Amino acid sequence: MRSFLAAIIAIERVVATMVPLKFYYYRRRISNAPVIVFIISAAVAVEVVLFGFCGFRLPLPVGCTTYACATPPCYLTYAAVTKMIYGSVNATFSILLCAKIFLLSWRQASVQTDLRRVNWISLTDGLSTLSFDVLPTMIFDSRIIDITGYGPIVGVLRQSGRAVEAMVMVKLMERKKVVPVARISVSAKNIG
Repeated sequence: MRSFLAAIIAIERVVATMVPLKFYYYRRRISNAPVIVFIISAAVAVEVVLFGFCGFRLPLPVGCTTYACATPPCYLTYAAVTKMIYGSVNATFSILLCAKIFLLSWRQASVQTDLRRVNWISLTDGLSTLSFDVLPTMIFDSRIIDITGYGPIVGVLRQSGRAVEAMVMVKLMERKKVVPVARISVSAKNIG
C-alpha cells in the first residue's frame, strides 16, 4: 500500500509544481475520498489475487522459509508487476519534480531553504524507491541473480532504503538553533 500511496503523492506533487494555480483551484474542490477508496481497493485486490486467483493456502509446506517458496508463482508475478509499475511511477514523478525544482532554483540567485529541502526530499524519495525497490525487483525477478537460498533479501533492501530515507529526512528536518547575540552596552557606570 505504501507504493500505491507514494505514487499518488508523487503525481500530486508534480502537478502542484508544474501548474500551481490550477492545482490550487481544482484540488480544494476534489475530495480525498477517491484516493482513499483507490488505496483500500488496491489492498483488497492484493488479498483477492493472493487467496482467490493464486490459491494461497495455509499452513505452509514443511521447510518453506522464504517468500519465494511460500507464495504461489502467479502472485509473485503480480507483486513484481505492481511493484514495478507503482515504483517506476513514483521514481519518474519524483525525478520530474526534482528537475522542475532544480530549474526554479537555478534561475534564482539565492535559493530558499524550504525549496532546497523539498528538492532533497523528493530526490531522496525517488532515488530510494528506484535503487532499493525497483532495481532489486527487476534484477531478482529476471533471474540474473538467484536469491532462493538467501532469504528475504528484497525485503531487507527495501527496509534499508526506508532507513536511509528516514535518516535523510531527519537530517533535513532538524532545525539549527540560532542563539541571538546579546547586545552589550558599555556605560561609564559599569567601568571602574
